[in-house]
Amino acid sequence: MRNRIALFVAVAALLAGIAVYGLTLQASGSATPSISQEELLELIDTEDEILILDVRTQQEFNGGRVPGAVLIPHAEVMNRIEEIIDFMDKPVVVYCEAGGRAGRAENDLRAAGFTNLLHLDGDMRAWKANSRPLEK
Repeated sequence: MRNRIALFVAVAALLAGIAVYGLTLQASGSATPSISQEELLELIDTEDEILILDVRTQQEFNGGRVPGAVLIPHAEVMNRIEEIIDFMDKPVVVYCEAGGRAGRAENDLRAAGFTNLLHLDGDMRAWKANSRPLEK
């Protein structure tokens, strides 16, 4: 009987830990490390093999984007993976307007084997608020 109680307590503690971890990921919006706006601007100037992936809509993209960004709306990422497969092990910076769509796209990219994902801190909303350069 004691072993069953101990086992029950251990399993309950494990499940609680998993739940807390999941809520932490959900609160942060992503399990992907973030990159600051300043760091991204430095990468744009110094790194040749970087993909900046905008996962917003075509209309949002046309309204202004991070310089050099490529558009693949978040719902199309898995269907268009072959377009970006060369970046599987290279830096891929993902952003949307506020973070939700980017997080979903990052999960898809991670599942497809991408290993060097970064999430733009603050996404496009913060980029614009800080008057960062826009390409149209």
